[in-house]
Amino acid sequence: MGSSWEAQCGIQMVTSGQVQIEALNARHIKKIVVASYSNDDINSMVSKYLVLAGFDVLENAGLELPFEQVGNLSHHQAYALTKQAVLRHPECDGILFLVRAGEASTRLNCSNRIWSCS
Repeated sequence: MGSSWEAQCGIQMVTSGQVQIEALNARHIKKIVVASYSNDDINSMVSKYLVLAGFDVLENAGLELPFEQVGNLSHHQAYALTKQAVLRHPECDGILFLVRAGEASTRLNCSNRIWSCS
């Protein structure tokens, strides 16, 4: 899809998924925990994408919030979800935190961020 858009628009394009893959690879992160607000269907697609890109997705923890309510997610809820998932996987060497900009991402100073566990 990206290459056809590039041809139509005449400019180079990348997706957020491509950038996330590049960032994970740059930090040498292979065993990841994903934390998101999404439902199981979307989390499953994200996990499949990451596995196809060569990552070991240890867990994709989601809060299953309706999209319109994501901005109300507290930073405490986001932190607790992520911490619990990481603690279940001591072999984790990185966290991919996928949230929509809102209170949680602002207070945690993150939106689609990657942290190394080492």
